[in-house]
This record gives sequence, structure tokens and C-alpha cells, in this order.
Amino acid sequence: MTINYTTLLGLALPVTGTESGTWGDDVSNGITQYIDASVAGTQSITTDADVTLTITNGSSSGTNLSSTSAQYMQLLCTGARTANRNINVPNSSKMYVVNNSTSGGYTITVRGVTGPTTGVTVANGEKCIIYWNSVAGDFVKVSSVNTFGAITATTVTVTGSIANPATVGAINYGTLNYQDTNIVNSAQASFNGYVYSNIQNTSSGGIASTDFAVYNDQAGTRYLNIGVNSSNYGAFTGIGGTGGSSSTTLTIATASTGNLLYGAVLSGTGFTGSPTITTQLTATGSAAATPTYVSGGGTSSNQFYVSSLANIAIGYLVSGTGVPSGTFVGSFTATGNGINLINAAGSNVNFTVQAAGTYSFYVPGGVGTYTMSAAQTVSTGTSITAQVAGSYNQNNAGYIYSYGGEMVIGTLTSNNFHIVTNNSNTDAITVNTSNAVAFNGSYGTSGQALLSGGSGAAPTWGTAGISTGKSIAMAMVFGF
Repeated sequence: MTINYTTLLGLALPVTGTESGTWGDDVSNGITQYIDASVAGTQSITTDADVTLTITNGSSSGTNLSSTSAQYMQLLCTGARTANRNINVPNSSKMYVVNNSTSGGYTITVRGVTGPTTGVTVANGEKCIIYWNSVAGDFVKVSSVNTFGAITATTVTVTGSIANPATVGAINYGTLNYQDTNIVNSAQASFNGYVYSNIQNTSSGGIASTDFAVYNDQAGTRYLNIGVNSSNYGAFTGIGGTGGSSSTTLTIATASTGNLLYGAVLSGTGFTGSPTITTQLTATGSAAATPTYVSGGGTSSNQFYVSSLANIAIGYLVSGTGVPSGTFVGSFTATGNGINLINAAGSNVNFTVQAAGTYSFYVPGGVGTYTMSAAQTVSTGTSITAQVAGSYNQNNAGYIYSYGGEMVIGTLTSNNFHIVTNNSNTDAITVNTSNAVAFNGSYGTSGQALLSGGSGAAPTWGTAGISTGKSIAMAMVFGF
């Protein structure tokens, strides 16, 4: 019996003139079964230890394929691991599909047994393709996690889990020089110039802003918000009126610039007492989106599902079967194309009849009807301007605020706290580590009072005097 074997896959090579009466078994056990395993076979690895796979050979008596055979296409790792583990395989040209479906959060490294080589590390939950790179003299990874140039995609969904501890997250750039836990994303760079992360909204519309929010609690009712408003935020100009009679219903026929929003203070010929917009009732312009009804929307529910959420945002006005006037998008469901409806006060709005048909979603503040805080007599065709009140709602305003919790701004260690305007070299307000407060760079001296400089000058420390008239009056009252 004379059989040779190939170097890479260990396939049988019966020598001509030998193996009389056993060729069928030789081919089946030493060639067919091995090709089958090499192309589509799975080597299941469940042991919680390092594993070494070797080339096995078949013969007329059997395949000899085993739990340590290296020829299989897929290396499927399952079961619990208590540490990072290695799979050692022959240092030769071979491709593997590696599936790390173990529990415990540990990595699997596939490496060449001779050396051993560095190999490639497969994260817990990762599935990838690796192959032997003869130039590098090692295995390399070619899918799942890889190094690419620019990637263009409609959406990117990251499914990586948080490893604990880890210095990187599911999305990362560079390597942090400290270790922490539960990192979702990270970025690090070393450059003698600006290093920053940027988000920009290029719209100058009346409700356009750019926000960064940090939430806590599942309901999303407590968050810190940092943002900046567009150049036209909260402002409005247009044509409308009440028809010349006293009414709280205002009709806007033309929206020239901006958006007429909740809380906007109205001005123009015929307005008295600074009335404000309390809600938008209807819209008659072009809808931003018109998806069709899918499910939900009963008379005891404010939630329904539509065919698509494209071009819909929180705060958009909604109209359609069973939706009362003055109803807005309050939030989206966690999954699916679900929408929760609210009124201008933020309370849930239930459907009046079973939802059905097509629904229209409008950017708020356009043409349509509105209610005002007080009845007005404004002729139809009147030029109307408005601006939402409040510091956060002004155009071009940058802001930081806490919603649903107290706002704390300060220093944690022994460092002063500074408030500066106009990039001045002198602090407008300084609080030192003893909680002494300085205004315009001066702490004053003991016993002094802070004297206002009016709207055109900074306050100064000084001795508060008593006017002559007040001094005489006090002397008469107290007898001195």
C-alpha cells in the first residue's frame, strides 16, 4: 500500500500500480471527504483552552478526520471561555471562516503554530474570514473588521458589544492612553493643531438648530443639551390676519421667512398687548411627508405605525384620519416606524377614530391657522412679524442647559472657575478655590460692597454711601 499526500490539505495521492482493490476507499476517505470538509465543513471547538489543529490524512480504513483536524473551512467556537484563547494551525496557505460565538466576552486568536506567529484576533461575537499571507508570513483578516479607505453607505449599523474593560468602543479612532470601562465610542489623535469632532446643520431655517444631547434614564426625561441656533431660529415674517374681527384664531396666508412657532410674540398693525402663539391648528402648505397607515392608532391610543419615517421629525404637525387639530409628533417608538402624538402642551393625544389611510406631516410654522393667547382684531393681508421669547430661542444663540435636573458647572479639583466675555484677558467673574468672587478681575477688600456701573460699565467694589436726604430722615427718626 503506497499513498502520498498533498502538503496543504493532506489529500491522498495513491501511487500508480499500488492500492489494488482499495482505490475506492482511498478516494472516498482520503480525497472526497477532505475536499468536502475543506470547502464546506465546520470544525466545532468548545473546549475552554488553547487548541492546536494539525493536518490529518485519510486511508482505505477511514478518514481520520477529528476534533483536531486543520482542514475544515469554518472554525466555530462556542461554549463558555474564562480567558482569551488561541487556536494554533499549520503555517501554510489556507483560508478559514472564524466564528467566535463563545460566552464570557473573550477573544479567540488564530495563529500559525510554528513560531508561533502573531496571528489575528477575533473579538467575542465577531465573524470573519482570515487567510495565510505568504508575504507577511502570518494570517491576516479580510472581512468583518478590516482597514478600509473611504466608505460610502446610506446607513451604518454598528453591532459590536462593549468589552469590559476596554480602551475603545464599537466605533473608535486612534488609541486612548487611559483605560476605562463601558466605552461606546472613542477618539484619540496627537497633532500640533486643532483636533476636534464636528457636527453641523447647514440649514438657516426658522426651526433649524444643531444639538448635542447626553441622556440618562431610559425614559429620556433627563438630559444635558448643548447647541446653537440658526440665523433665523424662532423668527417669522409673513402675511395674515383674523379677518378684521376680534378672534383668537389667526390665519397665515403667506410665510415669507422663518417659522411661526409656539410661544412666538406677535407684532404688526392691529396687535395689542404682545399676544403669543399657543398652538398651530392646521397647515395648508406642502407636506414634508405623506406615509400610509400600517397599524395601531385606536381610539384609546396615541401611538400608530406608518410605512416610513423619512422626512419626519419630532415637533412636526400631523393631519389625517382620527387626528385632532393641533397635534404634533411627540416621539418615535424604540423600534419600527411608530409615532407618538402630543398637543402643544406636551400631553398625549389619542385618535378620535380608528386610524386609516394617508397621513400628512408638516414642518411647523408655515401657512395655516393658529391660536393666540388673546383675541386680536387684525385685518387680512397684514404684515406680521414674530420672535419666540427666551434666551434659548434666539437666533444665532449658543446654549447649554439641563432638562429634568439641576445644572452644575464648576471645577472638581483645586482650580478657579472663570466666566469670560469677548475673549477678554480679564475675567467677567472669577470664583477662586476659597469661593471668593471677583468681578472684572477684582475681589475688592473686606467690607466693600459691589456697586453697579450701569449697562455700560463693569461693577466695581467700593464703600456704599447714604444720601443726605436719607441721612436727615434717619436722624429725625432715631434721634441722632
